[in-house]
Amino acid sequence: WFLGLVFPIAFTVAGDAKRLTQVFLVSGSVAVLGWTIAFIVTAHPAYIILPANPEIDRLTLGNHPVTAGGMIMMLSLLLTAFVIHPKSPRLWKLMCLVGLVITLPALIATSTRSAWLGYGIGFIIMSSLVKKEAILAFVFGIILFISFAPAGLKNRVESIWDLNHPNNRGRVEMWTTGLRIWQDHPIIGVGD
Repeated sequence: WFLGLVFPIAFTVAGDAKRLTQVFLVSGSVAVLGWTIAFIVTAHPAYIILPANPEIDRLTLGNHPVTAGGMIMMLSLLLTAFVIHPKSPRLWKLMCLVGLVITLPALIATSTRSAWLGYGIGFIIMSSLVKKEAILAFVFGIILFISFAPAGLKNRVESIWDLNHPNNRGRVEMWTTGLRIWQDHPIIGVGD
């Protein structure tokens, strides 16, 4: 609903892609800040900055942390592009950096592993194409995360690659079953 509201208004007011992008970045960052404040206010009393139990305490958008994670990931990647690109105007870089200070903690708070991976892969690709030194900032961020993140979030990150992790059992079983079905019926499948 947010994008459906902001884009037509921004396009009408802005009239060009540059202004539309600015409106999207600022309004998106403000919306994420609002979600984050609401999340912190309504979260478990033990919650300080990052969720202690990422399976329960997750920043959501209408009870859908994966949707929130995906939207915040895309916004964060767009902000990152302007921060690391050498030809971005200084004011844009500063505004987008403020936006990242808002959106990256929110992205972490969604506890959405696919969004984390998407942001990481996107950051690495953009950095390798535009500004390789930015990868050092990414590595520094990972080191900070590993050093200060609560155990619950670290466990969530480990579950990304650990196929024996309890959170992945069902996924591995579905992949295995799907592969067996495909091997038995590779051309026409088995239908619904």
